[in-house]
Amino acid sequence: MEKKPDLSSPRREMTDEEKALCEEIQWHQPEYSADYRTWARRAYWSADECVALTFGKDPHQINWDYVEESCVFGISPFADDYAILRERIVEAQTNKELPERIPPVEFFAWARQQKVVFPDALEEAVSANEVDIEQLEQRNEQLRQRNENLRSENQKLRYELDRLQHAPNGVCAT
Repeated sequence: MEKKPDLSSPRREMTDEEKALCEEIQWHQPEYSADYRTWARRAYWSADECVALTFGKDPHQINWDYVEESCVFGISPFADDYAILRERIVEAQTNKELPERIPPVEFFAWARQQKVVFPDALEEAVSANEVDIEQLEQRNEQLRQRNENLRSENQKLRYELDRLQHAPNGVCAT
């Protein structure tokens, strides 16, 4: 069974050693920042991916397992905030407010309603991706029409070639 952090008691002051440890923790390092363009291309996010992305972190690097193993709840504000948001999202899934596989746009709507702050750049990347998809769909339709027109033209030319090949010698059938 998954252990739940005790977030009911107030945070105690960190010792210098604990502060140094938290400073070393990977989620504060820039190389663990999320690449929003990559994540915006995904049709769905898991609850853990939503949490990590809300904090601007790469879900492959910073996830619940890592946070749970790396931090002392009640000491690390990041771990506490991560745990609280994760619990809220999982609860929303349990209550059918959010699906198991969460479309990014649906997550943003839920987050706004719940007053959860997420990076503007994440939403911008998702919006840009949706525009890219729309443009690709339009281009796909144009290419489909062009293909259809070329097939029709090809069929007419084959008919004409067949007609000319079967015409009597020296006589151009028109």
